[in-house]
Amino acid sequence: MKNTISILFLIFVAELTYAAPRVVVSCFRGPWQEVIWDRPNPIFIDTLMANGYSITTATAIAERICRDPYLVNQPQLMKEETIRLMKQIPKDSN
Repeated sequence: MKNTISILFLIFVAELTYAAPRVVVSCFRGPWQEVIWDRPNPIFIDTLMANGYSITTATAIAERICRDPYLVNQPQLMKEETIRLMKQIPKDSN
């Protein structure tokens, strides 16, 4: 009687979830409560571009966040609005 070795190969197919790069919401604030000098810092635009937006779209999103008077000194609201806009605005095709 021969000894038979059976080898069972288990193949696990894991769905890998690509984690998009983190967006750094960063705005230059002037010394006033009013939106006068407010503008996005380069890191904000760069991280939006790393998430698939063109420089034009990334700049538009960042400007909208940084120049919204309702969002001044409201980091949690800035985050929530950025997420909302990113879900609403399609990424640019490259």
